[in-house]
Amino acid sequence: PEDYDAGWPGGDVRRDFYHRIWTAIEEIVEANPGRRVAVVAHGGAIGSFLAILRGQSPNDPAVYALQNCSITHLHVRPAHTEVHRFNDVEHLLDLVEPPDEIEVDG
Repeated sequence: PEDYDAGWPGGDVRRDFYHRIWTAIEEIVEANPGRRVAVVAHGGAIGSFLAILRGQSPNDPAVYALQNCSITHLHVRPAHTEVHRFNDVEHLLDLVEPPDEIEVDG
């Protein structure tokens, strides 16, 4: 899992992917001082950013496995980042119908 030079044919190697994510977040923060900005990204990008931020390996997807359509709310500043919400799916609960009750013949 620590192979930062692994890649996919015609795609990024991990090291380049992580660098691109980190650089993109830095650029967004620098270009928007004092502003609230929404960034929509794949869970792999968000999870990789959080892993790098915490000094963990971004190569382990289980460390920051995010649900589809979840919300992660960060307060990112040049000197410090706070995680306010992580992998929140509360807004999706009304979209799912509860399963029918199962009757057991006894």
